[in-house]
Amino acid sequence: MPKSSSWLDVADVARLLQIPVVKVQRWVHQGKIPCKFTREGVRFRSEELSAWARSHELAMARPCSPEEGCMDEDTLLTQALTAGGVIFDLEGSDIYLVLDAVSRHLRFEFAMPPERILEELLAREELASTGIGRGVAIPHPRNMSAIKVSRPQVTLCYLRQAVDFAAVDGRPVDLLFAMFSPDSRTHLGLLSRLGCLLRREHFLSDLRGCRSEGEVMNVVRKAEKAIRLQADGPE
Repeated sequence: MPKSSSWLDVADVARLLQIPVVKVQRWVHQGKIPCKFTREGVRFRSEELSAWARSHELAMARPCSPEEGCMDEDTLLTQALTAGGVIFDLEGSDIYLVLDAVSRHLRFEFAMPPERILEELLAREELASTGIGRGVAIPHPRNMSAIKVSRPQVTLCYLRQAVDFAAVDGRPVDLLFAMFSPDSRTHLGLLSRLGCLLRREHFLSDLRGCRSEGEVMNVVRKAEKAIRLQADGPE
């Protein structure tokens, strides 16, 4: 069964529910979550998953395909990156040192000590790795309200050296999207949009080829424009 906009895999579900992949796998094998076993692996129908999440009072971002995204203007990655900026050549040889460096580079409209930022990022990382695979991690606070922001803020960090983040695919991480949102709903929407972009062909390779913040913004803006046009369809 080919994966389509109405079918999700385990990684998609973990991302949408913001839980570890192994937790989704446990629910599958315990029969606690609706799914279908196919030759390609376990698949989840988005409509059934949404109904199941509501019945269990679990927050879930709207599933999307590579051709569409969350169209809420407040969750556009371009806007969040404009607020958060880009950091090249970020130092650090392990998760702790990388997150410490991130914390010292970040700037918020409401002053926050780097030590407090680091504490929140580590607290989330200790729950489960934010490494989602393909060399990407999305560190964020365990508690959205712990770091006060009035609008979504994403800082894209290019690591000086790839670091083992215990990612789901075992690949070392070289790109971080440090994400901060004013509330959980906005956070889930932004995660959904980022997930859509990451599934687009060439998006990651284009990002890795950037050498300036302007180039990064052009890549993201172009990708978001493409998914908007594809979601709208022909006039």
